[in-house]
Formats: sequence, C-alpha cells, structure tokens
Amino acid sequence: MKELDKQRKNIVTERFRDAVVKWMADHHSNQSDLAKRAGVTRAIVANVISGHRTPTLTSAVLLSRAMGVSLDEIESGRIADVADPSQFAKLFKEDFLKTLKSTVKNGQYYSRELVELTDDQKDTIIRLIYAYLDVSKTGHFKGDDKQ
Repeated sequence: MKELDKQRKNIVTERFRDAVVKWMADHHSNQSDLAKRAGVTRAIVANVISGHRTPTLTSAVLLSRAMGVSLDEIESGRIADVADPSQFAKLFKEDFLKTLKSTVKNGQYYSRELVELTDDQKDTIIRLIYAYLDVSKTGHFKGDDKQ
C-alpha cells in the first residue's frame, strides 16, 4: 500500500507542478510574482516547480486561488483515482483504443492526398487494428481478463 500511496503522491505533485509552470508561462510571470500574488514565499513556489516537495494543502489552495484555477481542476484525471497500479496499463490501452477509433471514424486517410474514407473502410481499419492488438469488439484486450 505504501508504494501505491507514493505513486499517487508523485502523480498529484507532478500535476500541480505542471499547472504552476504552465500558468507562469501563460501569464509571463515568475516565481516571485506568483508567490506575492498567493501570499507565500518564493521558496514554496520554487519547491513546487522543482518537484522536490509536495505542497501543503494550505500552499496548494493559496497558489491555485492565485492562479484562478481550482485544485479539483488541476488534479482531475483518472490515474490518481485508480486503486490498483496494475490498472494503469489497462486504462492507457482503453484510452488509446477510444482515441484511435475516434480518429479513424472522424478523420481522413492521409497519403499523398486526402482521401475520404467510407464507413465500411473505417470499420475495416478498426477491425484490423483490433485483430492485430488481440482486442475484442468491445475494445477490451483479451489477455487483460486472465490472471
């Protein structure tokens, strides 16, 4: 359980760090400006950006408010909510398949020129990819259910 807690903490810390770095870049701000705006020390912002420390709840709330973003918005996502780390791979596979299917269904085939695909051609491409990846029609990897 300690390993899972460590993984979750790392994910949450990294997401928060990424949000702070992005906000600073988008707003042409620096560590001192954000710290002043949030009412924290520059060292707290520096520690968040370096990723060496997970911010305290108080620091996280103050920084997120200063950035105008809720903590929930920063930390939303499926991976941190997964109870079992072995489920990470399954989530990535399922997300990949959904994205791939959407791309084929909604996109065009790129070669030397754009070619509009028929629905039958799109279905064939998806079926062949699923067969190659050993995936059932529902989009689940056949080997994932076996222990």
